[in-house]
Amino acid sequence: MLPLAQRLANGRCTVGTWITLADVAVTEIAARSGLEWVAVDLEHTSLSDAHFEAHARVADLLGVPCLARIPSVDSHRIKRLMDSGAKGLIIANVTERAQLDAAMRAMHYPPRGERGVGLARAQRYGTGFAEYVRQSNDALLVAQIEHKEALGNLSDILSHPALDAWMIGPYDLSASLGYPGDFTHPDVTQAMDKIRAVGSNYRASAGIHVVEPDLNQIKIRHDQGFRFIAYTVDFRVLDVNLRAGAKMAATIESNMDDLPAKDTNR
Repeated sequence: MLPLAQRLANGRCTVGTWITLADVAVTEIAARSGLEWVAVDLEHTSLSDAHFEAHARVADLLGVPCLARIPSVDSHRIKRLMDSGAKGLIIANVTERAQLDAAMRAMHYPPRGERGVGLARAQRYGTGFAEYVRQSNDALLVAQIEHKEALGNLSDILSHPALDAWMIGPYDLSASLGYPGDFTHPDVTQAMDKIRAVGSNYRASAGIHVVEPDLNQIKIRHDQGFRFIAYTVDFRVLDVNLRAGAKMAATIESNMDDLPAKDTNR
């Protein structure tokens, strides 16, 4: 299978999901589901870099790229995550081009970047270093556009030559505009439309987070031109489906209560 970056460059739609729970069984289930990538959230969770490595190990064994979302560009942390086996990075809250310059330098070895050389699991503890050097050029770089401050710098950000995809973060974007969680407010939809319009002028693939596990949204977002789609998040899948089961059980029980009582004197 082509590297994820190449699939996106070819115009393919790729669908993955967010991992926020510590147990690697979650990544195993997601990787076996047919999704094309998983992204471990190191921004909004208590997951550590060690947790990331465990998730990446499982994803690797199943042939699914494991990405890391990080809250800021920290060259030392990026080096550790790449050495742990990250197949790419999702940089949260990108508001200026310089953040992507710094991320690219931290992700790649010289001459492309400034990453220090170490031998860890990504390099198969020394036995696969030469192969890893070749493959590391395919590491994915994704920028999350999720703050109103980015709206004035969209061309600078989305035209970055190292950028493979960008992703709208709807919750943070709506919050920064003063309407947290209101994705239908005119100011929010206008901002999203602006991001999509500017992004369409450049090679990086458009991406978005479909927050709720609504299958129809995948088709809707695909038809809107999005090709890097984060489909829901592990805890929403659990919550939505368990609540649906509980609601169904309560409905059945309620219907049973409406039936005539059995005659127990017979």
